[in-house]
Amino acid sequence: QHPMLAQSFTSLRVLQTDAVEEWAGREKVVGQVFRAWDAWRVFPPLFTKGLSSLLFALVQDISFKEASIEPDERLRAKLVRWFSGIEQTNLPSECRARGLAGKSTPSNVCRARLCHFERYWHWQPGALVRLTGLKGAAHLNGQPGRLEEFDWPSARWKVCLVDGEVKSVKQENLLVVGDPPSESRGTGRGNAASWPTASTPPAPELADAPGQAGPDGIDGDPLTAADLAAIAIEKAAEKEAVARERREGRRRRFFYEPSPKRTKWVEVK
Repeated sequence: QHPMLAQSFTSLRVLQTDAVEEWAGREKVVGQVFRAWDAWRVFPPLFTKGLSSLLFALVQDISFKEASIEPDERLRAKLVRWFSGIEQTNLPSECRARGLAGKSTPSNVCRARLCHFERYWHWQPGALVRLTGLKGAAHLNGQPGRLEEFDWPSARWKVCLVDGEVKSVKQENLLVVGDPPSESRGTGRGNAASWPTASTPPAPELADAPGQAGPDGIDGDPLTAADLAAIAIEKAAEKEAVARERREGRRRRFFYEPSPKRTKWVEVK
C-alpha cells in the first residue's frame, strides 16, 4: 500500500487545477488529514511529509550541475548530498522512508524526488531568511526576516522583518539562514495547530556562478529518535519479508540412493 500512496499522490498533483484561489483551502484540509495520521501514528512523520511534498508541488528533475550552483548554500548542501557516490545505493531506501516511491522506482527518479523533498521542506513558515537581489527596494538587501506564509495570488512569501513590517517577496530573493524554532515544528511546514496555507512555489532560476557545497544536511528537518526507530523497523520488516519469500520458494531436492536391502529417496540438505 505504501508504494501505491506515493504514486497516487503524484498523480493527484498532476490532475490539480491551476486555480490559485483553491490551493490554500485544499492544502489546509489535506493537512488536517496528515495531522490525524501523525496523531494516530498511521505512518512515521517523515513519511507524511514526503506525501505532502508530492501532492502540493510538481517534481522537477535536477542535474548535479544545477544542484551545485544553487544560490542558497544550505539548500545546496542538501541537494548535492543525493549525487554523492556514497548515497547511490541508499536512494531507494531513503525514498521509501519518506513515502516518495516504491521498491521498483529507478535511482534517477528517487534522486529527483529526494531533491524535490529537500527543496519543498527547505521553505517553511517560521524559517529565518535574508533578503537579497532586490532591485526596486535595494535598501532592504541583507535585511533579516521570518517567513510568515506564501500568498498564492501574488506568488510571493510574506516576510516579517525585524521592525515588524511585513513585505511580499519572491522566493528567489530570499535565502534561508535558519530553521524554524523547534517548538514551532509540527507535522507540516508550520506548527501542528495551524497547517500553513502555502506550499512551495516553482523553483527559482539558478545563478550562473558556481558555488561550493556547504555542510551536509539530512532533510528539511533533522531526524528524530522516533523517525530513526520507524525506519529501522521498516528495514527489518523488509528483510524478514525477503527471507520469508526465500524460505517459502525454496524447492526441496531429492536424489535416489540404492542400498543392498532397500532403496530410498534422500533429501538434499
